Amino acid sequence: RAFLDGEGRMRPEQGSSKIDPDPKNAFQFQFSRSGERRAAIVIATNSQLSFSVTVPPDAWLRFGIALVGDAANPVDAQVTFRESNGTEHLIFFQQLHPQGLKEDRFWRDCQVNLAPFGNQTGEIILAGRQTRFENSVPPRLGWSGLEIVRIE
Repeated sequence: RAFLDGEGRMRPEQGSSKIDPDPKNAFQFQFSRSGERRAAIVIATNSQLSFSVTVPPDAWLRFGIALVGDAANPVDAQVTFRESNGTEHLIFFQQLHPQGLKEDRFWRDCQVNLAPFGNQTGEIILAGRQTRFENSVPPRLGWSGLEIVRIE
């Protein structure tokens, strides 16, 4: 279990989270990508993990993404904000293809402006999508350093 608290920090011992479709598809561990080791939440592609949040005004979501191992086909990293009324907004999209692009063999640090959702309660949904698998084991996507920060 993990969630982002009011200060935007990961708090695995409290709160609520939902893992879809299956809890065994997400776990926390440390792994290296091109020599840089980070603690991360790792999810299987074609799974998602959501966190309940109240977004502060002038907030940004910061995180790092990397694939665990190399995927023969591209993997889409996605972040969606789901409002309490169910409306979803895709707020981040990045295709990773470590076998095709050298820069995708490293941790990629990202940030997303959450200001349009300031003072709203909803869910942040992390997902990895891949439509074609070269083998029976889907690649896994790591999300490190998840935090919500205010920039004033």
